[in-house]
Amino acid sequence: MQLRSQITRATPLSLLILALVVNTADAQAPLRRSAPDTSNPCLGVEAAEELASCGLEASRNQNYAVAKAAWTSAAERGDRLAATWLATLYASGDLGERDYVQAYKWYDIAAYMHGAEIERLPPGTREDNQQEINFRDATGRKLSAEQMVEAQRQAKEWVARKVKKTAR
Repeated sequence: MQLRSQITRATPLSLLILALVVNTADAQAPLRRSAPDTSNPCLGVEAAEELASCGLEASRNQNYAVAKAAWTSAAERGDRLAATWLATLYASGDLGERDYVQAYKWYDIAAYMHGAEIERLPPGTREDNQQEINFRDATGRKLSAEQMVEAQRQAKEWVARKVKKTAR
């Protein structure tokens, strides 16, 4: 009861100061990450587009291993967005250590896939794969010369395997 009378008599300035103190205390509280969701929203999913979507759901739930598996499978089936998200997952370090070689490889593959999609578009359509190229190049600046050679080798092998597979 005494607190209620104190609040009723509070001035707007004192209420503002109280709100600032409470907000500052909340801002200084340690950040808490919820435990990762270990469920697998991708079980039984086969289509590349659906795999990419369930990978996003898994990623939102911090279940990065499931996201990686879903996006890898979707990228192997030709989903360039899944390849881009997979690259970002490697670059972010959410899988453990950051792996810029794998990030570069998958950004390069995503740029290749997007370029192939653009070639199939009707003439005059305005679209480019510059975003994937920019991400790839930014990641490449974090690589040593040896790492760059390895990332490019892996990407070229992947592309050659896919081109050979579709040529059958």
